[in-house]
Amino acid sequence: MDTKRLERVRSFIEERGWKYSYSEEDGYGSIDFEYRGLAYHIWEFDDGERGVETNLRDVVELKKANDSMIASIDDVVRIHEEGTKKRIQTHEDLMKMKDELSKSMEIC
Repeated sequence: MDTKRLERVRSFIEERGWKYSYSEEDGYGSIDFEYRGLAYHIWEFDDGERGVETNLRDVVELKKANDSMIASIDDVVRIHEEGTKKRIQTHEDLMKMKDELSKSMEIC
């Protein structure tokens, strides 16, 4: 089996002292490792020609989705805070109107 690409990946991982597992099935290599709490999986495939695929793109997409979710949560918190301020102001305005109405009723 030709594992030159996976050998380069394995060398890269080994140079950094990261723990990983390597396995082969049906003549194709597979590497699993963790980095900064994220699990990575790199594997060989044959889709007309031999290649290497990884889930690293999935991590990038996950980060984009996570950033988008954080932005949405920030928006919800901002809208909630604005709503709270408006409710407090409205309550104060209503209390002022009630007091004015009560004073005008006393005059009558």
